[in-house]
Amino acid sequence: MVATAGRVIDGIPTAHPQTEAGAAAAAGAYVQVWSDRRQFDPAFQDAVERLVAGGALRAELDDTGWGAVTGGTAEPARLAEDPAVVRLAVPAGYRIDHFTPERAVVTVWYAYMQMGGVDTGPFARPASSWLANRITLAWADGSWKNVVFEEADGPVPPTGTGEGATPANARAINGFTQYLPAAVGSDR
Repeated sequence: MVATAGRVIDGIPTAHPQTEAGAAAAAGAYVQVWSDRRQFDPAFQDAVERLVAGGALRAELDDTGWGAVTGGTAEPARLAEDPAVVRLAVPAGYRIDHFTPERAVVTVWYAYMQMGGVDTGPFARPASSWLANRITLAWADGSWKNVVFEEADGPVPPTGTGEGATPANARAINGFTQYLPAAVGSDR
């Protein structure tokens, strides 16, 4: 499946179709949005709240702000443009756990890299890892909105030394469909 978005608004892929493929595309795009270094920029945060977050997730951002997402740094806007700051998620695969035209649950498996910008807390050290998140989406206002973002179990690819090269891990990796992004159009 090639994941597509109808438009890109404020750097965020939007207008994914109300289909399984559209839900998978939205979930993969939203994992990237939540992991983007631009999350430190208040203008990007506003765009995420307007275009991506819905339901309980939107209420949580309204109640607690962006501190948990940005690591609680004192000068978040400066970090959004700092070339030494890296926050990057690269989806490798997805799995549709549930789908109706009004609600979808998609698990996205991805590589994540982070470096620089925050001196304390979970973002302090350079790191790379394989993660999976279960993204619950609700159809609202002509778009998929991310209403729940939670950790999920996901496989870790085998290393060059062969660690992790097990039949069970191969089955887990093969349980995901390859994610192939292709954003269409832009308003920027």
